[in-house]
Amino acid sequence: MTDSESRALSTSNEAGGYAIPFTLDPSVVHTSNHSVNPWRAIARVEQVVTDNWQGITSAGVTARYTTEASEVEDNSPTFKQPSIHPERADCFIPFSVELGQDWTGLQAEITSMIQEAKDDLEAVKFAFGDGVDEPQGVLIGGTASFKTAGTAVIAVGDIYKAEEELPPRYRPRAQWVANRSIYNRIRQFDTAGGANLWTENLQKGLANNIPTPGNTGYNLLGYQANECSTMGTTVASGGTVAVIGDFSRYVIVDRIGMSVELVPHLFATGNNRPSGQRGFLALWRNSAQVIDANAFRKIITL
Repeated sequence: MTDSESRALSTSNEAGGYAIPFTLDPSVVHTSNHSVNPWRAIARVEQVVTDNWQGITSAGVTARYTTEASEVEDNSPTFKQPSIHPERADCFIPFSVELGQDWTGLQAEITSMIQEAKDDLEAVKFAFGDGVDEPQGVLIGGTASFKTAGTAVIAVGDIYKAEEELPPRYRPRAQWVANRSIYNRIRQFDTAGGANLWTENLQKGLANNIPTPGNTGYNLLGYQANECSTMGTTVASGGTVAVIGDFSRYVIVDRIGMSVELVPHLFATGNNRPSGQRGFLALWRNSAQVIDANAFRKIITL
């Protein structure tokens, strides 16, 4: 062909490309960083149909040895009643009527996005929430802490010491939670492998009688290691490096009835007339609280 003939038709838009059929996949590929959220897998999760959950805790009773025919002591227990009130969370997504007409899979894709947003929110709040109109995070409610020996540094001795300071009652069901970058630092402590500081979880969740395996597949000092991507990535002065504890003492309460509803018409703010938009409104209620602060030990750097 001559140069003119070879240039006559091509895949560029103006030279014929508009006529080429194409395939559009309407599935939305999520490109956000998202979160690694272990809290629901390791915590105690309760579902309620009321606006409040109440439990009962006690430090237990004591027993003693004594002599024959001597008067017994009064060893009555003392009780406390933790209360968790599910707080409202929401997510609202407006869209045009035209988009709703033309995109048949819109609702399914939006619902998937909302679920991911909910998981991201909980990954933050179940770790750091202050408990005021939101969940109380483990790192806020589990107040018992252990400070590292060095300033702005973590050493292998700090890992062992934190485990030793966890009271014996909580060790059989204890697990670790930390950021992946912190685990990578810890793995480098035992370069020869002789201390078995960091080992693969070959029992797949049966260690320590815990039914759910840690999400990393590894054990740290024999306790399952869970990654939480919202925890700190660096070892800085005053920062929380990791937490070990019995997470059955962290209670997540879900109010049954999460809903994703269609708001049929939105109104413009100028003259309060319809704007030709609709909206998906997701509403749910939950909260969380540490019901036994002594069940956790946080490693905090000096």
